[in-house]
Amino acid sequence: MSSDAFNGAVLAGGRSSRMGTDKARLFVGGETLLARQLRLLRDAGAVERLVVGRGGEDFSHEADVRFIPDRRLGAGPLAGLEAALGAGTFGPTLVLAVDLPFLTVGLLRDLVHKGGAEVGVVPVRAGRPEPLVALYPPAARDEVTRRLNAGELALQPLVQAGLAAGWLKPWPISDADAVQFTNWNRPEDLRRR
Repeated sequence: MSSDAFNGAVLAGGRSSRMGTDKARLFVGGETLLARQLRLLRDAGAVERLVVGRGGEDFSHEADVRFIPDRRLGAGPLAGLEAALGAGTFGPTLVLAVDLPFLTVGLLRDLVHKGGAEVGVVPVRAGRPEPLVALYPPAARDEVTRRLNAGELALQPLVQAGLAAGWLKPWPISDADAVQFTNWNRPEDLRRR
């Protein structure tokens, strides 16, 4: 296995309460959001792909896709991140939220290229980190677990801790790439395709 091998994980455990339907099953360009994110991870070079959260589509025909259930129900994306970091077997993990329909494989490849086995990368758009499209090193798991055990669920403080400790580095995103971080949360978002 290459020293630059990485896992890919799609966080798909949200309740989709504002959308009113499971966001992972929404269609964009003829495929579900979940299938799209898994394809992007494959095309970006992920050695193993994980779906964290709820079930849904059957990817048993794809040998490198594993379903990982959330161990801490109701604890949000931080719990999904913990599960992804604990399940990956090939170094860092590229984490994607399921509800980002405009990501490109080019952006994901650039993101992975800027990181390494021990230092992850978090995109920064308009001065704010984007923790749900980020490369996390294995060292992040201990901090994630510590925060969850303390009842902390927010991602931004985790990212700030990672940047301060040096296991994450920022990657400023250009205005041209900012649209890739648009997510679908409500039915009206679907009309702004």
